[in-house]
Amino acid sequence: MGCRKVARVLEVISEYFHLSPPHHTTIRQWVVRHGCYTLESPMEQSNDWVAIGDLTISLGKIKCLAIVGTKMSNLEKRGDFKLTHQDVEVLGLYPTEKSDGNFVKDALKNSAARIGGNFAATIIDQGSDIKKGTELFQNDHPEMKILHDISHKLSNVMKKRLKDDATWAEYIKQLNMTRKRAYQTELAALMPAKQREKARFMQIGYLVNWPERLTDSKASGRLSSIQEERYQDYFGWINGFKSALEEWGFMVGIVEMINETVRCLGLSNEVYSYLNTFFEEAPIKGERLEIFVSESLTAVWKEVEKLNENETMISSTEVIESIFGKYKAINQVTQGITGNVLGICTFVGQKKTEQDIKKAMENCSVKSGMKWIKDKIGMSISSLRRKFLHNKKGQNLTVVEE
Repeated sequence: MGCRKVARVLEVISEYFHLSPPHHTTIRQWVVRHGCYTLESPMEQSNDWVAIGDLTISLGKIKCLAIVGTKMSNLEKRGDFKLTHQDVEVLGLYPTEKSDGNFVKDALKNSAARIGGNFAATIIDQGSDIKKGTELFQNDHPEMKILHDISHKLSNVMKKRLKDDATWAEYIKQLNMTRKRAYQTELAALMPAKQREKARFMQIGYLVNWPERLTDSKASGRLSSIQEERYQDYFGWINGFKSALEEWGFMVGIVEMINETVRCLGLSNEVYSYLNTFFEEAPIKGERLEIFVSESLTAVWKEVEKLNENETMISSTEVIESIFGKYKAINQVTQGITGNVLGICTFVGQKKTEQDIKKAMENCSVKSGMKWIKDKIGMSISSLRRKFLHNKKGQNLTVVEE
């Protein structure tokens, strides 16, 4: 929850204990102080740290590069490579107005200094800034491996197969038309989801599986209240894509199977051999699907060949995308990047004990926290609104020239 909601919850609870609840600004100061303390605290020095970096973009000019890390030895000991928020530690938060290769390189250098000076590997998506900066950092640390997120690589394979497919283009057109038509009708609950604007071919199962869910519901009688004529008017077009949907469904299943396998077992020669054997024995129908499987396995192999023979490594940036998603859900998107980005430190990493929080509060003052915000972020969207727009009682809002 955001600071205002936390304050309201504490207000309700404190009534039963006759306590004075803290103001939401006080709670925000706690979050800021804890975040600053986390970013400045020493980390365990080890040569098996793996970094995962990504940029989050919000309203306004400022964006933020977050770098989190995890120790491979901890995952190997557990025997499960699927990452949660508790499995990673925040190594650095770097707000900026301009992101380029040198900026990313410096951010990686600063983060690596906290854990011994280098990473065993860095996991990135296909973003040009991140890719360039990681390569620049690797020039100074050639022993570090650069691995690309498997989900993004497989989405590129999917994009290659569907981008120029006329049937797919027509299907997306029909989905969009159906969504617009059903939007303000009693059929709104049945309308398809909107295709994502970025990484449009990543995790497209929600688009491909929608017709099957709809037809299954109709077959089971759950749509009996909808007149047949009306159903056919809105959804009858689906029948024309039956064979294509079957093929696309296989493609989605292939990608999901590979992603889940690598997510849980990690990336290694052994895992690649398992995937290769699995698809050799699987009943693949048609030349197009056989080519798709071959291209998908090739994408996996290009990452596997960077590893040593018996080495296992994670190969997913999903955890940092999830962290950004949670941050945006807690904070108002209309405020852009603010000091609240330090709140990421509160829900990432091992569970904090009472003593951990006490130590953070004692070692980081409000003044230090506010200095971090001033130095790293400067004026937030809210600050600029107050500067540009005069909002005193009885006066109109007027824009003030900077």
